[in-house]
Amino acid sequence: MNKERTILYLFSINAIIYIASGFYTPFLSAYYAQKGIDAEKIGILLMIGPCVVLLIQRFWAKISDRTGKRKEVLLVTIVGSGFSMLLYYLGNSFLCMFFATVVVTSFTTAVIPLSDAILIARSLKEGYSYSIIRLGGTLGYAVMTICAGMYLKTRPQMQFVFAFFAYMILFCFCIGLKEERNGQIVINEVVQENKQNRIFKNRDVYIVLGLAFISQMGLSFYTGFIGPYILEKGYTQSTIGVINSISALSEVPVLFYINRMLRKYGTIKILFLSCFLMGIRILLPIRSGIIGIVLAQLLQGVTYMTMYYSCAVYISTCVCEKYQTKGQSILNVVQFGLGAIVGNLVGGKLIHLLGYEKGYLLMAGIITLMTICALIVYFWKNREQRNGGDVCEI
Repeated sequence: MNKERTILYLFSINAIIYIASGFYTPFLSAYYAQKGIDAEKIGILLMIGPCVVLLIQRFWAKISDRTGKRKEVLLVTIVGSGFSMLLYYLGNSFLCMFFATVVVTSFTTAVIPLSDAILIARSLKEGYSYSIIRLGGTLGYAVMTICAGMYLKTRPQMQFVFAFFAYMILFCFCIGLKEERNGQIVINEVVQENKQNRIFKNRDVYIVLGLAFISQMGLSFYTGFIGPYILEKGYTQSTIGVINSISALSEVPVLFYINRMLRKYGTIKILFLSCFLMGIRILLPIRSGIIGIVLAQLLQGVTYMTMYYSCAVYISTCVCEKYQTKGQSILNVVQFGLGAIVGNLVGGKLIHLLGYEKGYLLMAGIITLMTICALIVYFWKNREQRNGGDVCEI
């Protein structure tokens, strides 16, 4: 397979991953609200996924790294993701939604870190930028959220059927995915290295993980409750689809220039800027109507994509080779596990007690304050690390 065909193939895989996600994730919280579930319980349902990440992610990562069969593990999670979507048709009660969400997220939350570990390693080995591959996910998500939103406006329950078929198509595409296998080497090396074994090559990775947590806390709050907020303002599922497409398209210019930005400014500066912009993004929908919401969605590229891409590539570069999946899994646990749990749990409580506008205002302040604290800690710790040379450059 020549270089152009390989890029197109990996581009298509990433596109289908996010197309499958685009059928249901932007509309899920609004779907809960339409079924009569209040904001606090929506927060609980949205928190299930991150909790599952904490409990299950290590299981998938351990199997993947220890057997070396990353593709096979990915295929299992894809099939599980597709069939588990049908569990949402068991009933409309909170308990039925709770059960379905637990099973669904046990599989879906593993698909992206497993695929990232394979696709990033493959792109680095072949010598082309992962940003090109990731562009497939952005464009696929952008197109699908508009199309799905228009259709789901009158048939919101169909989102899970569409997601099922998308995951089945993804399975067919991933069957031909090639990767290097490490077999059982990880088990033997872990035994030999004992306590001297390290997953990461440097300590700067901890500030990266901390900023990923802060950013995801804000993002989970924002995305988790923007759907019900839009419905409360009198808009429809179609509007939700359009604004999610806008947010996805805002990622396109970022993906074209992200590698140049990282070389010029460095990962840490980009991540701090993303966190500060996240605080601003949360503020924009307050009392600004649809214009403020659109402006907030336009910040998706410089809040989510800069954070996601920079962290994923940084981890891939600074993790020991045999722990590629485990490295991405740790990032996933901190970002989409801990960060999302706090964002959804605190967010649901804030909105339940204060309402949407005051809740968004307070969360924006919390994210900004946490970022300032992280900046102070970074400057303090950076003095020691400069002398130690414990830095991983991208």
